[in-house]
Amino acid sequence: MVDLSRVIVVFIVINQFVVWFLRVDYLIKHASVKAVGIVPLITPVFALLLGSALNNETLALIQFYGIALVLIGLGYYEYGTKKN
Repeated sequence: MVDLSRVIVVFIVINQFVVWFLRVDYLIKHASVKAVGIVPLITPVFALLLGSALNNETLALIQFYGIALVLIGLGYYEYGTKKN
């Protein structure tokens, strides 16, 4: 019988290194570098929210503060004051 933890680790490695490289390569060709650069920054927020929603994980208050801080920072980066 195959150890489930090894299967999960192999899946994560394949997803993170191979599939992510192909997605980023495609996105850079079809979108702006600025938009592609935001994707790795928002990924942990989605991981926390998906884990909470789909796996019934409980989030501590400090994690919500972290999510808010990341979203505020990305909002400022995207919509903040722009120099002409």
